Amino acid sequence: MSRARTQYKLVGRYLNGNDTKYYGLVSEDNKQVKYTSEQMAFAVGREQVINVKAQLYNGKVLFRGTDCDIRNLPTIQLNNNVVTKVSNSKKKEITKTTMTKELYMIICSNKSIGILEDYLFSCKYNDENNSMYITEQYKHSYGSDLTQYFFGDDEKVQRFILTDDNDYFYLKYADTNETLVKTKDKMLILNLLNITDKQIKSVSTLEDSLDFIKQSFSDFCGSANYAVITSAMRGEDYQSFSFDTALQLMEICIMEMKYVNITKNKSLDSTYKSYIFRGQGIQKGSIEDHSFKSTTTSLNVAKEYGKNGIILAIKNVKIRDIINVQSVAGYDKDFIYYEHELLLRDFSILHIENQIGVISNIPVYSARLEMPDYTTRLKMILKQFTDAYGKNVQFEIIKLILGNLKSLCNITINWDGLELEALNGNFVNIAFTNDKNTIIIDDITYNNYDVINVLRNKLM
Repeated sequence: MSRARTQYKLVGRYLNGNDTKYYGLVSEDNKQVKYTSEQMAFAVGREQVINVKAQLYNGKVLFRGTDCDIRNLPTIQLNNNVVTKVSNSKKKEITKTTMTKELYMIICSNKSIGILEDYLFSCKYNDENNSMYITEQYKHSYGSDLTQYFFGDDEKVQRFILTDDNDYFYLKYADTNETLVKTKDKMLILNLLNITDKQIKSVSTLEDSLDFIKQSFSDFCGSANYAVITSAMRGEDYQSFSFDTALQLMEICIMEMKYVNITKNKSLDSTYKSYIFRGQGIQKGSIEDHSFKSTTTSLNVAKEYGKNGIILAIKNVKIRDIINVQSVAGYDKDFIYYEHELLLRDFSILHIENQIGVISNIPVYSARLEMPDYTTRLKMILKQFTDAYGKNVQFEIIKLILGNLKSLCNITINWDGLELEALNGNFVNIAFTNDKNTIIIDDITYNNYDVINVLRNKLM
């Protein structure tokens, strides 16, 4: 005589995320058991579970209610983050993952972000007080991503505590408990700790560029010429015409032409998901850019940039519009503004949006970059210079050189002009003067537009 089988009722589910890990059942003598899907299928097939039936669909067992609705069963979450009970479709929260713990999990598990190679970083999370304890130190790794710089003591070990109040993050110095950062933005906290989008390694450098382009870039971004050129480009504070004005125009245009090749690389069309910080001064109630400084990360750099105004956290920048200038700057901190080795391409438009946090009482605003296309930028550059200085012989010579770059093997910059090496074997020396309609080619002085045909014949 066969033994009677124990009868069960399905009363709940144990979930891991959206997946059912176990089914909860109660036996006819009121004992509670947990069954896996396989055990459940076996019991249902033996008709031991009296309030559901089994059905196969594409090889997967589904459990259908007969006198219960499986969708409304009480559920218990089993994952590490949230434990939630649901009964009769009404949820009651028991415990919840805090903002700080969620950020800690992101740091531990997110493969798309990482600490910059020039930092030692460690952190641990304490459940009891919902705090993350962080230790960070700058190191001279000269790694494949950019080097950042801590103002003050470069290599000082810095210790922070991160916590939250369910609304805002608070980043504090561990030693003094002074609040440095207040924000709701996870990415802002990560970036200030030098944890950034790993796509930083895709940012283009000028390492493989011609020496002339490197020199143009360093003149443009690493000297007083930067302010002069940028002011002229933006239609502000034009300097008096001098022998290097035409040369500055050519440097800008050739750098723009360099980016034609960059835009052809589709991988650089991707968006940099981390912020780029930029200091922005405040004057007469309006926001004006006085620093032109940019960086990817670093709490101390951001504070320094924003000390006389606000900090812009620029988001969703195309990789192609970020320049890693390591190969130009080397590691001489005085060469290119000494604080950073990363720049946004300039002459762009920044749209300032909402405030997203505060760093040492400095407001931080999100910002969006609008970058005109290459053709528009070149036309804009030429127009600005022509509007400022008028049509002249020196500018026409520059336009001729720009239009015939394919005829050149090399361009060498001199203190007062250029040496051109043409494919036809000719070498042409050009010296600019303080008179915009006077130019010297191979030691012969010209002061009218006839010089254009002279140079054309030498290059072709």
